[in-house]
Amino acid sequence: QVSIEQGSIKAMAIEEGWDGGGGGGRSSWVSERKDGGQVSIEQDGDDFEVESAMLAPLAELHDRKLEGGLGKRVRAATKRRRAIFASLAGFVVMMIIYASAGGAASAKWADANNVCEHLKFESTAGSSVHEWAKWADAVSKVYLKHKVLALPDVANDPTLAEAAKVCAGEGWTKECTQRVFRHNARVRDQLNQIEHDRNLLETEYSHSVAGAGLLPQNQEIRLPTGLGLEYKKAESSAELGVCKLAPKDMACIAARREEVETVKVLHAELTKVVGKLTDLSHGLVGDIQQPKADVEQHVEVVRKLAELIHRQNAPDMLSQEGWRTLNAVSAVVLKQTLGRVEEESNVAFHDILLHHASPHILYIGAFKGLMFHGLGCLYRKDGTLAYLGSWLDGLMDGEGTLLNHKGETLWKGLFSAGSPSRPWYSL
Repeated sequence: QVSIEQGSIKAMAIEEGWDGGGGGGRSSWVSERKDGGQVSIEQDGDDFEVESAMLAPLAELHDRKLEGGLGKRVRAATKRRRAIFASLAGFVVMMIIYASAGGAASAKWADANNVCEHLKFESTAGSSVHEWAKWADAVSKVYLKHKVLALPDVANDPTLAEAAKVCAGEGWTKECTQRVFRHNARVRDQLNQIEHDRNLLETEYSHSVAGAGLLPQNQEIRLPTGLGLEYKKAESSAELGVCKLAPKDMACIAARREEVETVKVLHAELTKVVGKLTDLSHGLVGDIQQPKADVEQHVEVVRKLAELIHRQNAPDMLSQEGWRTLNAVSAVVLKQTLGRVEEESNVAFHDILLHHASPHILYIGAFKGLMFHGLGCLYRKDGTLAYLGSWLDGLMDGEGTLLNHKGETLWKGLFSAGSPSRPWYSL
């Protein structure tokens, strides 16, 4: 029995009738593999060396197969590791890009949001025409219940006029009234009556307006310029009617009549030019310092009208504290004016708004009620464009563009409730 090991194959030759020579006998080969199987090969004795030589390449082939399988597994594992490393590297790169882009977007948003917070002071948010119409109605009832006499005319008496100025500077106390008008009993009695009526008004206002929960949420509201002219025209017309009462005051009639005609013309021209301007610009006028060629002429007309309107002292703001400056006539006119706006509160219209007590344009665009609503442009007092785009209930909302004093874009995209909408990828 001869045993031969070749690689991973063990071959064993069993001699049957071996005569030491080259013939007569048979040899049987049994090959045992590592996996437990056996392969038997019978050959003549003469072929012993041939069969032995044949086993070598079979063993080498089997070992190569084993080595090949292992190599494939090693290569597959290496490939998987490389894929994992590549994924991790890609993730790290994406995180770096996200941090860079997110940080830049966050800083840009913060700057734009800060500007928007300041611009909210110029907005018309919260200017509920329903609240102010109810307030004006209540104030008019107070004045109608306690009619206030007009102040005596002291302009024709230099002594009284000077004394009146001094008293006004001191807050006009009872002692001041007695001192100034001690030689004019009629005027003194009138002033005493006025003081009495004013006290009644204060008491009635506290009870019928403030005490009844009719105070608007905001302390003041901005009036669109066209609406301010409408109020001014109605007030002057009512005063003209008073001037015509006997005894007629011809100077008062002439002054009020001229005022009515002037305001009427300004109102008509403003309505016409604003309509043309918004039609040509599709609601967004844009820069008014260097306007586009197709709207340049109309922009110039609007700016000149703004100066003339400012000279007429048309009201551009209404405050709760301002009720004391009204009288029975003006209170009723205010009630009627705001009542009309309330009836048409769902109807959009185009108008402008001026900076308070200034001829400078604050806004050109669409309104609904007393608030910016629709497309419009907001301007700083120096005339630079601050925002152009969509508005909702007095605040920037929807698509729009925010600019700085240099005309550079701070934010372009969506706005919500007066602030730029923060991107999802910002930090």
